[in-house]
Order: sequence, then C-alpha cells, then structure tokens
Amino acid sequence: MFTYLVTLIMTVSFIVSKALSLDPGSLADWVGSLGTILTVVVAIYIAKKTTKDNMAQSRIDKSIDLYIEDLRAIVGCLSELEHNSFLDTIYRGDVRDLTVTDREDAEKGIIKRDQRYAEIIGYHKMSTIIYRMPEKKKNLFKPFMDDISADLNIVMRMDLTDKKFNDKRFLGLLIKSVDNYGEIRDKVSSEIAYYSVFD
Repeated sequence: MFTYLVTLIMTVSFIVSKALSLDPGSLADWVGSLGTILTVVVAIYIAKKTTKDNMAQSRIDKSIDLYIEDLRAIVGCLSELEHNSFLDTIYRGDVRDLTVTDREDAEKGIIKRDQRYAEIIGYHKMSTIIYRMPEKKKNLFKPFMDDISADLNIVMRMDLTDKKFNDKRFLGLLIKSVDNYGEIRDKVSSEIAYYSVFD
C-alpha cells in the first residue's frame, strides 16, 4: 500500500513539474503517467476489496468458532446426565408397579430432588447456551429443550410417595426426555462434524 502511495505521489509530482515548466512532454510521457495512475487506482481498489473480503471471512470464521465452542459446552452439559440404564431397557417394556426407591433411581441423573426443591440437572446451563445462539441454530435444539422442560417439570411436581402414583406416566415422561436428550446429542455431533471439516 505504501509503495502505491509513493508511486502516486511521484507521478503527480512528475505531472506538476511538467506543467510548471510549460513543457507538455511527449505523448509517451502522458500515456506512461496515466498508465501509472490507473495502475495505482486499480491496486488501491483491489487492496480495499481484498481487505473487506478478508474481514468478512474473518467474522464468519469467528462465528463458527464460537458456535463450535457452544456445541462443545452442550456436550459437557449432556455428560452430566447419567440416567438410569433401566430407562433404556426394562422400563421401555410393560410397566410394573415401582417402589419409591425405584422411582428415585429412575429419575436420578436427570432430576435432582430434595425436601425443599427439585431441578433438572444441567438444563439451565444448556438452555442458556442454546438460547444465545443465532435463531437458525437455536431452532435446531429448541423444540427438544421445550419438550424436556415441559415433561420434566411435570415429573418434578409428582410426589414419589403418593399411593396413587402413576408409574406409567412417570416413566413415559422420563423416557421421552432421555430420547430428547439423545436427539440433541445427535444434532450436536452432526453440527460439530459439519463445521469441523478443514480445507
């Protein structure tokens, strides 16, 4: 860029000195000067356009890097969930009557519950990550998060010691949530694979 500026100044100086000496110079001098000026103008235009393109690409690259960081953070949240393996096997068949301990074991790793409160493990952290994403990316995960929230909020309001406890509904909601977490995991893996391809 500096070289082009120096060339431009020298060309203008040449033209001014010729004009002041009232020696118009030859046609070759004028064509050479105009050619130099045009070369400088084109070089400045190309440099400006290249800089603009590079800045745009840099913004895209930074956005992709931030998105991949968010996806990896979601993987971290999902790794905190250690649902009971019975939810994937035995409880998917015919539902038998569960004891209070069975119910506690079934929701362990998904819901943290004590006498004062209950919470969905890792949900708030994961939803914070997802809801700050651009709309298009957020919509990949939001339907599953909304279902998980709705279903597990019902589970958290259930009294595990209730004599008329609905085991079938309880297990159905837990299994549906596990499946929704599985869908999120699959989408995260797919997105990481897509955006981690290097040229």
